[in-house]
Amino acid sequence: MRIILSIIAFFLIIITSCDEIFTHSKGLQLEFDGKWQLQSMEFADGTTSEVDTIYYNFQNYLFRYQIYLKKDEIFWVDGHAQLIGDTSIVINLDGANYSKKFFLPHIGWKDSTRTYKIETIEKNRLILNYEHVKYNFHKF
Repeated sequence: MRIILSIIAFFLIIITSCDEIFTHSKGLQLEFDGKWQLQSMEFADGTTSEVDTIYYNFQNYLFRYQIYLKKDEIFWVDGHAQLIGDTSIVINLDGANYSKKFFLPHIGWKDSTRTYKIETIEKNRLILNYEHVKYNFHKF
């Protein structure tokens, strides 16, 4: 009986250790996963713009940009997100439902790829920086 309990304890320790290693190696990606609501944009001159209609959705390396224009008008484009170390994330809008001509003017992007500096990522708070503009998100 003692041998069986020792074997079970050994396997539990191994499984727990493997899970911890996996979490640490993918930890930053796992923190991004989910739906993030853009709450404000802080500009270099100190002004702030409140926002409540834009969502960034991350799932593994998949990305979805959602914008609510009116009560029943929702537009989105799919793409990919790639972490660069633990300091930057590159978002590429390349989904099949994507039209640069239509979508980019609504979101203020010059092209379909953007590299953000990661300033803060916590359980419910994300701050990204692009060209000296801070994008403040809350996990939805």
